[in-house]
Amino acid sequence: VPLRIELGPRDVKGGVCVFKYRVGSEGKETVNLDEVGTKAAEGLDNLQEYLLDSAKERLAGNINMMATYEQMRDALEADEASNF
Repeated sequence: VPLRIELGPRDVKGGVCVFKYRVGSEGKETVNLDEVGTKAAEGLDNLQEYLLDSAKERLAGNINMMATYEQMRDALEADEASNF
């Protein structure tokens, strides 16, 4: 569940609800009920962009271009997975 929406009786009376994103945002965001649809769509788009950027950074950081076959072999032999 990427977005938790909190809505209680006092929130309804106040015309607001509270958004809490599971990833990419630390705090809670108070949103007017008139703007819930727009804010949720914007927030989920931002979340998707954040996750995609994070995945690209992680992928780029884990790509290792070896200069020679021997360097590649040594790196693979030193890897923990090579024990299997």
